Amino acid sequence: MATREQLAVAVSHSAFVAGLALVAAGAVAADSPRLARVGVGVSLGAMPLLILARMRRQGGITRDREESFRREGYRLGLDHANRGLLLPPPADDRPGPP
Repeated sequence: MATREQLAVAVSHSAFVAGLALVAAGAVAADSPRLARVGVGVSLGAMPLLILARMRRQGGITRDREESFRREGYRLGLDHANRGLLLPPPADDRPGPP
């Protein structure tokens, strides 16, 4: 089943391509400049949705990467605990160098 984000990407791409098709059809049929103007309007109207979908897709972390980051963090935490790096340093009441 497609997610809402995948559906938004598909709709924005489809609207953009449909607008370009209308521009091409209006350019081929020289007696129909209105069709080309409608195509330009549809394409320009779909551009913000297309850009937003692209940005969300590029900026998002996939579930697999998120899970690998979580596992790596857990492994590093266990490694630090094993080495004793998570314990606070012992309190030294003597001032100055040892």
